[in-house]
Amino acid sequence: MVSSSWPRPDSRSYLPILARIDNFFYMLTLTGSQAPIIVAASYTSNDSLKKLSRDRVIRAIERVVAKQPALGQVFVRQPSKRGKDQLWIARLPSLNAEDCISFIDHDEKDPAEASRWMLENIMGQWFDLLDTSKPYWRATVVNMKTIYFAFNHIVCDGRSGIYFHRDLLTALNDIEDQKAVSAPQHFVTCTDAFPDHFEEMIAKHTTSYLFWFVIKYLLQIIVEFFLWPKYIAFGDMKKYPIKPDIKRMAPPEERIKNKIVSLRIKPKTMQKILTECRTKSTTFTAFLDTVLNTSICADIYPGALIVRTGIVVDFRSFCKWPYEEVMCNMAGSWTKLRWTRPFFAIGRPTPAAEVGSNLEDGEINTDIPAFWAMAKHRKDHMNKYLKWGAIQEFLALAVTPSYIDDFTYQIWGKSLSTTRNYTSQISNLVSLMPREADKAREWRFTDTDWASSTHRTCIGPSLNITVTSAPDADCVINFIYIEGSYDPEAIPRIVQVAKARIGQIIGDRGEGLTMRA
Repeated sequence: MVSSSWPRPDSRSYLPILARIDNFFYMLTLTGSQAPIIVAASYTSNDSLKKLSRDRVIRAIERVVAKQPALGQVFVRQPSKRGKDQLWIARLPSLNAEDCISFIDHDEKDPAEASRWMLENIMGQWFDLLDTSKPYWRATVVNMKTIYFAFNHIVCDGRSGIYFHRDLLTALNDIEDQKAVSAPQHFVTCTDAFPDHFEEMIAKHTTSYLFWFVIKYLLQIIVEFFLWPKYIAFGDMKKYPIKPDIKRMAPPEERIKNKIVSLRIKPKTMQKILTECRTKSTTFTAFLDTVLNTSICADIYPGALIVRTGIVVDFRSFCKWPYEEVMCNMAGSWTKLRWTRPFFAIGRPTPAAEVGSNLEDGEINTDIPAFWAMAKHRKDHMNKYLKWGAIQEFLALAVTPSYIDDFTYQIWGKSLSTTRNYTSQISNLVSLMPREADKAREWRFTDTDWASSTHRTCIGPSLNITVTSAPDADCVINFIYIEGSYDPEAIPRIVQVAKARIGQIIGDRGEGLTMRA
């Protein structure tokens, strides 16, 4: 057995050295550069007088832990033969229920604002990766109705949060009311194998993918040299580089603090948008991407020459394993530099807007036919290049070192501080739907929300945009950014413009949209 001076879990179940994507998430956490991810869902019974109970929730989560291997994993640093540390994955044989679940009550006079506040609050509760006696996830049950599943990105991705809630809904429906049976104090973890999609992706795709990524990366450096930061959207973003130290967990004062501005679209309005998208041969993701870029280029940064946006991609459909809903990290991103002029032309400001107008009165400009043409183009472009581009960027991890010490300094070096830092990134989980077998059963979803922490602005995207919805519930779009990186009114202004533009495009003057900050 390997020896180490680092804290060790009681488990003796060690697995092979981790892929380098795990090094990345490990480094981000220890340096205080990426907070937890949260996927929330509200549950209700067919009996309107019935609520979730502590015992029922604990017993249901016990079943999810027994099914999903990711929920029992921790990460251990081990000295390598070269005298440098590598990460190993270890499985805890059991988890203490009190380390996994907490129950709280919270005022919900405005449920939407309460959800936004809870996301911000829970994102500030970091998991200490050096404490290998506890899991890197937690379920917070609010008012016996809404469950916020928070986890470190090293455990799994946002899509996995959907799988957690679908598993939990099934378990809630399977459990019978047994008042005589007390809830367990420990959860036995799953012993199934962990997915190794990283190596599969490298083996499956040729080195030409990586070659073209390197070429594009060099071009980005050239663009940055000539245009950075004056002529790039988000160029006024403040960077706060730090000297990395992964021998300890960053103290609270050195950790980023995420802020969230929430935009909600009512079901009737959302249905109208989706109908228009189908009529115009596009998708909601392409629609939102076009709204965002038009608003940024025409109304927020009209002097910018280039804008960079990204789309998060689920790699599960590209790999042989796993086909089923297994929680793991299988997400990548496709980012692209684009000229701002086409978007500026779509939303060229009117004279009134240029001097400061009331956006709620619709005093912004949108060339609606040109907008829909661009949204269709964006959809077609995504269909053609999304997979290819995302795999290129994912494979860039193949050239990073496997040693955590070397990886840290390479990632934090100036060579990686390019236009990627001035990126807005959209991650759409689509709708939180129950499994077919759960649709006619007692418990069901009534609402959902989610937020993915952005990165410290010197190494990652400056603005995360997360999207999700539940049947007959609002579509929730959260704009997540780091406190102090922008003027306090900058991101709320972007959301306000986007809200007004969506209302203008669908012709309801924003009546079906609400914003909270």
